[in-house]
Amino acid sequence: MKFVKILPLLCVVMASTAQADNLVDRLNQVDQGLQSAQNAVNSTQNSIRDGQNRIDNTQRSIDEIKDGTYVENRVNNKV
Repeated sequence: MKFVKILPLLCVVMASTAQADNLVDRLNQVDQGLQSAQNAVNSTQNSIRDGQNRIDNTQRSIDEIKDGTYVENRVNNKV
């Protein structure tokens, strides 16, 4: 008889547990999606930095060629 009284409560607890598990699974999926997006943003930022470094290096080389110090600076960098 006691079992019959707690059966509805048991059903509610089981349903709540299933819903909580489902919610945790969905939150994990969202977290994975956010991590993927963050990785993509980081990769893009790195690509932009690399591109800017190349531009800066090219501009520095152009300025050195104009000044006539390009070869001298390259030799000094090797030593």
